[in-house]
Amino acid sequence: MRLLVVIGAGYGNTIFTTPLIRALHELGHWVDVLFDGEYPDLDLIFKNTNYAVCIASKPEDLPIPTSSYDAVLNTLWAKNNHNNSCQLFSSIKHERVYHEAMINYDMATQLGHLGPMPSAFFADVEWTNCEDYIAISIPIQKSLNWERKSYPNWLELIKLLGENVLLLGTKEEVALWEGYCNTLATNNVYEYAHCVAKAKCFIGTDNGPSHIASVIGCPSVIIYGGTGIAKNLPLGPRSVAVITDTCTPCQYTNNWNTCQTPGRCMDISPQTIMAYVKEVLDESL
Repeated sequence: MRLLVVIGAGYGNTIFTTPLIRALHELGHWVDVLFDGEYPDLDLIFKNTNYAVCIASKPEDLPIPTSSYDAVLNTLWAKNNHNNSCQLFSSIKHERVYHEAMINYDMATQLGHLGPMPSAFFADVEWTNCEDYIAISIPIQKSLNWERKSYPNWLELIKLLGENVLLLGTKEEVALWEGYCNTLATNNVYEYAHCVAKAKCFIGTDNGPSHIASVIGCPSVIIYGGTGIAKNLPLGPRSVAVITDTCTPCQYTNNWNTCQTPGRCMDISPQTIMAYVKEVLDESL
């Protein structure tokens, strides 16, 4: 079968779709990928892999019309507005309970994949730990709704981490932290991943860069707040999620919309983060 997998734009969304794409490849299907959104380099997540044949950011860039595919598979955050009589959706509806990758992978089981769910991947990048720095990511949240993902104590944490800290991000992101730690600006996600792969450890929040670090195998400490833990946990083998003990994740509950102090759940002490960093470093030795 010739299948089109539609992915809602975003690095994390794409990482959480890779087990589905790998499963479809194992079933022997021809797989093309269409991204919904304005991330120019998402195709680099598939660099030097053979899981997808064609990767496009616009329907007109596909080799055939969307109506000509045997089926269109709409992943969790896809817009689902494609002209095809055979469109497949996940049968799992409880997003608060199941991981996003499992929700997407469910479509592969509908097509005959017997499991277990394949592991996620990021291009051909693997953790090497060839440099003595801790990589961090401090994304600029472009939505007021997602500002609650921002960790408020970065400056104090950076001081505790010492000199061997490298902040990776876009030019706009790293400009805010020049003078506080070493910085490296990159707008290329493949280059970003290779820099993280050299680090001895990674620290970030529930964002795409953290899921990239996790899936390439870098020991990672990922700070979570209100977003759903079960559905967004990192997929890598050496990752830990740090969760506040002051309140529980409220995504998909009424508290998400009514909380009067949305930053409280991210106000975790830097000393607590440091303890987790030591834990993942010790385990990676």
